Amino acid sequence: MKKLLLGLSVSILGFSFFNPCSAQTFQSGSLIVSLTYGFDIYSTQYNQVNNYLSPPQTISSTGGAASGNVNLGAEFGVTNWLGLGLQGKFDSYLHKSNFQSANGGEYGILINFHIIRHLHFDLLGGFDVGGSQLTLTSNDGTNDQVYGSGSWFDIHFTSRVYIGKFGFSATLYFPSINYSNLTSNVSGYNEFVIASLKAHGEGLNFGVQYHFLK
Repeated sequence: MKKLLLGLSVSILGFSFFNPCSAQTFQSGSLIVSLTYGFDIYSTQYNQVNNYLSPPQTISSTGGAASGNVNLGAEFGVTNWLGLGLQGKFDSYLHKSNFQSANGGEYGILINFHIIRHLHFDLLGGFDVGGSQLTLTSNDGTNDQVYGSGSWFDIHFTSRVYIGKFGFSATLYFPSINYSNLTSNVSGYNEFVIASLKAHGEGLNFGVQYHFLK
């Protein structure tokens, strides 16, 4: 599905270069600020090496995760079809009863290719790349926590509809997160345990945006 969407976007992008249309929704010098809410579903891969055992024991498991998120972004028009900006994402994960809370966040740069630009409609594809943070808090009264710090990447496709400078958006995206070294506030965990977590998934968000410059 990812390859199909990417191939379709590249084809439309090539077509748009030879068939320019109105650039009212996005052009060189545009400044777009967006606020969205979305929902993600992930497939996860967890690996743990217990060095306190002899020989060391390796544990691997797969699973799933889901989260609601709030996204805040700002994008500047470098050309009539290319936008660069910053993106922040705040995650609240659905968690099992053994966790009191499970929260995270992503931050980084965004690169967007504006494929179709009409007076009231903007279709774009692009990607985000940056860092990710994760905090898991146990629900057993000890306040034990596990922390993740790693990388974040996603490919996204967004449609925007404008009424004047104000508009509404819908985005389909495919995020990947990698925590290569989980840590904890538990004594001995960081010394004797090496743990990592990878997650790949898909998500959908809806929101609003405002076009500050013509």
